[in-house]
Amino acid sequence: MGSIDTKIIQAVIAVSAIAFLFLANVTPGIGSLWILSPLIILYARSVMAGKRGNNRHVTAVKGFLFLVLPIMWFVHIQWYFDIAGAATGSSTSALIFAVLPIYCLIPGAVGYIIGYAAGSGKDRAWQVLVGTFCRDAIPTPQLSCWDS
Repeated sequence: MGSIDTKIIQAVIAVSAIAFLFLANVTPGIGSLWILSPLIILYARSVMAGKRGNNRHVTAVKGFLFLVLPIMWFVHIQWYFDIAGAATGSSTSALIFAVLPIYCLIPGAVGYIIGYAAGSGKDRAWQVLVGTFCRDAIPTPQLSCWDS
């Protein structure tokens, strides 16, 4: 297998990470590494998938991004513009950034699995997902001349 160009995916991840640091108004450090950990993991995964040339893994990375980026953008924009008192409404409102990676990794894992299954239409995982494998695997009863 040859390599697959994943530079667009990597650019989207990098631009989003820089924007999140700006919107959260933090300097890069240990805390920001925790907040950006889903994107860091995904960036590394996209580089590895691109070098190996595995289309299923690249599609899985896209599935992860499809579910994680909207969550992260929503939280960071809400924090920056203080929508509904997200930043100033409570003394513990910044705790969203402590649990944000967990909130992102759970749906991201679901998106990764769906993207991995959707990566190849000929594989059994995709067939099970769309139901064609199950439909073909279930035997249908055959009527005989004794059935009336």
